Amino acid sequence: MIRETVHALAACVVTFVLCAVAYPAAAWGLGWLLFPRQAEGSLVYGRDRSVIGSELIAQPFASDAYFHPRPSAVDYNAAAASGSNLGTKNPDLRAKIKERAEALKATPENPVPAELVTASGCGLDPHISPESAHYQAGRVAAARKMPVRQVRALIDRMTEHSGAIIGAPARVNVLRLNLALDEEKPEAFTAADAADGRPAGAPGPAPTDLASDVAALRSRIGEVSERVKQLQERLRTQAEAVDQDQAGRDRTQAELRGLEDRVAGLAEDARQVAPLVEAVSGLDGRVKAAADVLQSLRVEVEEAREVLKAREAQPGSGPASAPTVRRPRG
Repeated sequence: MIRETVHALAACVVTFVLCAVAYPAAAWGLGWLLFPRQAEGSLVYGRDRSVIGSELIAQPFASDAYFHPRPSAVDYNAAAASGSNLGTKNPDLRAKIKERAEALKATPENPVPAELVTASGCGLDPHISPESAHYQAGRVAAARKMPVRQVRALIDRMTEHSGAIIGAPARVNVLRLNLALDEEKPEAFTAADAADGRPAGAPGPAPTDLASDVAALRSRIGEVSERVKQLQERLRTQAEAVDQDQAGRDRTQAELRGLEDRVAGLAEDARQVAPLVEAVSGLDGRVKAAADVLQSLRVEVEEAREVLKAREAQPGSGPASAPTVRRPRG
């Protein structure tokens, strides 16, 4: 009994040492040895080596000069990661989506990606799709007075494709993208910007000049021209659809007119047939009367034949005189 107890206690001690001491220590040591940055939490540092954030946890950006992450149902609180837990038919969810879409100035011509108006499952998703980043490119370029194509090129450079071999979609880390944006086109950092969620330790302000203003104006003009082209294309498509509908209505009206003409012709034929029907009805009566007269004549002829046969059959009778046949009045 004592031996079994000692063996059981020894097994517990060995299991505790292996699972609670050796394995965590080995995982921690190998992590720091092979992946020191990831072992620290994938932290992002500023120029002064202060921690700005983590690549794995989203943080809010409210300024128009920065890209915004997905909405968070927990206000980006890493200690309370959660989704909204609202069903798809919940009116509160629909109201929030509508409010977010209006804030992003969504239009039927430029619909907002669904991920920018719906919260992620944990509320801390640090990535957005390239489509969501490009949707915000115009706003960011206008706020920073830089060409839209420059912003779009930066988005393309910051797009991550790791995991594509197993079907993982392309993605953009919002924090990294905003820091790269500050490196490429810094903006004045004020207390108001800090309140809007500008990353701490980001690069300082950069002077603006007339050339950048002209470039921004050209960028805005290019955007407006592109929108005008899209509207013209839509108007042309709608005009073609209207023309096709008009042609279809013309064909239908022509077919209806043809049917009306055929109906009118049939009515005229019916009016011409009516007298013929009446005439045929009169002829039918006369034919029946003539048939009756012929039948009466046949009967009288048969009677006369019978009389002649009877007279010829009598002995000593002279030649029979032909009976008088009454001719019916017809």
